[in-house]
Amino acid sequence: MSEKKLPLEVSPAGVAGFAKYLYEKDTKFSRGDESKAKYSLKLLVPKDKLATRFGHIKNGSEPIPSEEWLAHIQKMHEQAGGKAGEGPVRDGDKIRKKDGDPVEAWQGHYVVTFKTAHPPQLVDTKKRDLPDDVRIFGGDVVKVAYRPSVYEGFGGGITLYLNAVMLIDKRSSGSATALAALGDNEEGYVAERSEKDSFGGKEGVADNGGDY
Repeated sequence: MSEKKLPLEVSPAGVAGFAKYLYEKDTKFSRGDESKAKYSLKLLVPKDKLATRFGHIKNGSEPIPSEEWLAHIQKMHEQAGGKAGEGPVRDGDKIRKKDGDPVEAWQGHYVVTFKTAHPPQLVDTKKRDLPDDVRIFGGDVVKVAYRPSVYEGFGGGITLYLNAVMLIDKRSSGSATALAALGDNEEGYVAERSEKDSFGGKEGVADNGGDY
């Protein structure tokens, strides 16, 4: 299957789903083939806030409202040969469990799937790597730096390759209690950071308006 990777993009803020696969590969569909197991994240984008949330396309430089961002992904998918209603973006109100019941947490959201073969970078809103005792959990508010990739096999479509995840609002357990206990008055080593990164090379912006 041949692929063509496109410029880096950044999602609007949304809620993390199945966040455990940021730390371990999902083997559900690998059928014993380790090379097919992926790290992944499902981003839940709230339908009632589409007008106030912005994704960023064209190497993260051009902001567009969430509604246009979702349409942009779907258009790329269909232009690559993917079927309408399929691909990385799904309507959470239409997704059903095996027993036919809706997925309660996904109601009122669009569900966007990102994946990668390599562990993604996990950062705070200053684009510093998250400490080891802070994990992103389902329900936390995040945004994602990703690279769309057009593929031709299996009818065609796009994959959203996960590069980095920015933690915007810690809403689930896993806060940095150990770091808080160390206090804020020590002087000493400060890690050097590159001026270039997945979120544009400047200090991050929470972009959650006090909500998500």
